[in-house]
Amino acid sequence: MRPLLSYAERWPPPGRTKPQWPRNFKKFMGWIFLATSLHYLRVSIENFPYAIRQQGPVLLIRILLMAPVFSMVVSVISGLAWWTVWKGKSSARGWAIAASLACVMAFARQFIIPLQPDWDSQLSSLWIGVVGLVAFSWPTRPCLKILSLVHACKTNTPSKHP
Repeated sequence: MRPLLSYAERWPPPGRTKPQWPRNFKKFMGWIFLATSLHYLRVSIENFPYAIRQQGPVLLIRILLMAPVFSMVVSVISGLAWWTVWKGKSSARGWAIAASLACVMAFARQFIIPLQPDWDSQLSSLWIGVVGLVAFSWPTRPCLKILSLVHACKTNTPSKHP
């Protein structure tokens, strides 16, 4: 008779590896950045005809934050974040943090220029931005090893990380 094993002891099944949460979550956020990129690309294309028909003097900040320029910039940054995360490039962390900050800015722009707040659709941008900042701001495991080795060399004590 086989001994009863808990679910944690049975998982993963033989021949499979456990999922690596941080790496997989960062890949998941990369796909979220792709969706964000496509959304803001659509928004910038839809707003382009309205930007051309603007009459009279318009403040520069209003043009930059409301015209298709802002949406296109967020789209490009989010697209680059997706591409670098997907390909595993060394610059992925920087682009992901930039895309996260752009999403937070997309939420905050309704308070910077006089707009009617659009809470329901902009809260998703805030959520993506905050989660992306948290996910990509933490140093990865190799960085912790390097930092502990540097500290060990400075203090002449053995490192805790193998």
